[in-house]
Amino acid sequence: MKNYYENQGLSAHICSGIDSTKVQIEGPCGLGLGIKPMGRHVAFAGGTGILVFIDLVAHLIIRLLDMRANFAEPKIDLDNFQFILYSSFQSDQESIACDLCKALVELCGRMNKKHLFIHHSRITEAA
Repeated sequence: MKNYYENQGLSAHICSGIDSTKVQIEGPCGLGLGIKPMGRHVAFAGGTGILVFIDLVAHLIIRLLDMRANFAEPKIDLDNFQFILYSSFQSDQESIACDLCKALVELCGRMNKKHLFIHHSRITEAA
């Protein structure tokens, strides 16, 4: 768990160690990405927050390389699905999975499916 040092945040409470409150989290903890087989899906991620979306990036690569691959629902319609990912990192050294995102962008271009994945990445360090 990442501590953002917000006085009211759960991470600050858990990481403070001031009291002896025991916290146990059992999964599943969420609904997943909640993607639909068609439509535009937009995500914003900073730092390690991109990790949530890397399975989808990898899934799209696998689907493009083997369009007959059989996966669990929802079966993404490669012609009518779009994933736009905005990511931000402190530096090139701290960027995560940008090479995988770049590979998907290039693969989409080669497969004439440029609409499928668009990645905008920002590095905040001074040049």
